[in-house]
Amino acid sequence: MVALMSSPMTQLELSTLVKIDKSVISATLDSLEAKGLVVRTPDPRDRRARRPTLTARGRKLCQRATTATQKAAQDLLGHVDPAQRQAFLDVLRHYAFSEFADAPGFTRDPQK
Repeated sequence: MVALMSSPMTQLELSTLVKIDKSVISATLDSLEAKGLVVRTPDPRDRRARRPTLTARGRKLCQRATTATQKAAQDLLGHVDPAQRQAFLDVLRHYAFSEFADAPGFTRDPQK
């Protein structure tokens, strides 16, 4: 869901971006849509394509999750020297997200 906060994209573009098979992303979006977190509308450039968009509720949930993640990181790493903490997070991001190097900012350090 966080990927949808960065920029509008089609369902296929989202599938490619997060490296999840299009059938799985479709089922995932079905579930999120049923929960009122996402809506899918026709892409204005291609009516066959669907463009998933976060609802207000979905955006609020993503913002809460981001805040909780940042708090957890602070709680876990707040006692570590800032330079060492940054080095650790850089290495962690590299190994966790290197296959998403072409992804938008949702995989990058939010403070940079």
